[in-house]
Amino acid sequence: QPSQHMPSGQPRPPGPPRPPPKVSAASAEEKSATGYTGLGNQGATCYLNSLIQTLYCLPQVRARVYGWQYDAAQHGEEASCQPLQLLRLFASLQLTERAAVSTKPLTNSFGWKGGEAFEQQDVQEFYQTFVERLEEGMGEGSLGEIFRGRVKSYVKCEEIGYESWREEPFADIPLQVQEGGSTLLAALRGFSQREKLTGSNRLKCEDGELREAERGSFISALPPVLFVHLQRFAWDPDTADRVKLYDKLEYPLFLDKDHVRQILQAGRPDKGPTQGAGEGEGAKAQEEEEAGEYELASVLVHVGGSTGGHYYALIRPPGLDHFLEFNDSTVTPVTDEKVLAACGCDASVGKVKRQKAPTAYMLVYRRRSAPLPPSQALEVPVHAREGVEADNKEVLAAREGLRMQLLQLPALVLYPGGEESVTLSRNDTVTDATTKILASLPLSPPPSPSSCRLWLWNPTLLLPSLPLSLFSSLFLFHFRFHHTLIPPS
Repeated sequence: QPSQHMPSGQPRPPGPPRPPPKVSAASAEEKSATGYTGLGNQGATCYLNSLIQTLYCLPQVRARVYGWQYDAAQHGEEASCQPLQLLRLFASLQLTERAAVSTKPLTNSFGWKGGEAFEQQDVQEFYQTFVERLEEGMGEGSLGEIFRGRVKSYVKCEEIGYESWREEPFADIPLQVQEGGSTLLAALRGFSQREKLTGSNRLKCEDGELREAERGSFISALPPVLFVHLQRFAWDPDTADRVKLYDKLEYPLFLDKDHVRQILQAGRPDKGPTQGAGEGEGAKAQEEEEAGEYELASVLVHVGGSTGGHYYALIRPPGLDHFLEFNDSTVTPVTDEKVLAACGCDASVGKVKRQKAPTAYMLVYRRRSAPLPPSQALEVPVHAREGVEADNKEVLAAREGLRMQLLQLPALVLYPGGEESVTLSRNDTVTDATTKILASLPLSPPPSPSSCRLWLWNPTLLLPSLPLSLFSSLFLFHFRFHHTLIPPS
């Protein structure tokens, strides 16, 4: 009866609703919709993250790493073996359900003790050192043929028919950023040089005589994956300090065959793509292959000044028709326009805006005709797969647990005679919630659901079919029995 549920005195003021339990969502955070995984920043390891993501998105590199075999007797402890830790990191990037994974096992293999993670390094210097260490661990030539091209230098004296040639490998091509701006093609052509040795600069021959000669250097072979280093940091003798050059160096999305031939011909002692680079049909076929079209695969971007800043990578993985921005733990799609706009700044841009502007620091081009490894070569080895799959089970369980907790709806229900805390679900309808609340109230005899009306504290009548998810996350409910409103004090 109504009188059985009426309060004996004034109702108590409502206490605050209980908040939902605090749950860390880090392990349950959803992976990027791009399907790619980010890398956590340990403090100042953005340069490392940018390079690792670039290497991972090069199928030739990933296949070599996956195909390498760890031998404890030969390679030492697992924790200090860099190729093994890189392999496991690649496996995590490929298979994990996490939004981002940690690079700590890899950096621990470097021998880092903790403080190194907060010291930002130059990404180009780190690239060269890292690849050298990987080759030491994996075996010479394991990665070198992917990244290493060749530069030839020569000295010629036509008067006595003297020639001296020397060929050296390179892991990247350094290009000086010019004041006022330049283009990649012009800078690559300018990398190769020819110089006449005349006057006081004549060549001293073995007989002690000074003779006019010519010397120069040129790119004799391009690798399947070409790293280009844009030298944006220089020494200013006027200020005796390091400065950053923000000037534009515009680069294309593709280097066509004509562009590549111009690069390979520049600086040669005689015209023609085969002079000084080799002889015979085999050399011609090789140079025709190397003169194939290249596509932009990655741009390693630096934002900041000469004393520090932030790195991220703009990468187009094979099979995608657009670029992705890999910025530490986040991965998002970007347009070609944004990729090309990272070439630098005009002179009219002020100092403050320059330091916030994205400036390309390394460019990575891949030869389009270079054969890609078969799909089975890109499958994660079983020994690395097991650890990731075990972690995925924990991640999915944590994600489901978080989902269930987020569905929980703590509510404080005021009714004639007291108040009661009840946990509802956001999927409940008002009818479901009414039934749950009545079951939790210490009322005797319990009222029937048809005799109750559930109101928000506004007060607003809740219609039976409405889902609770339409309303606030923290609820204050009160009941009206037989249309008798119990007002708050």
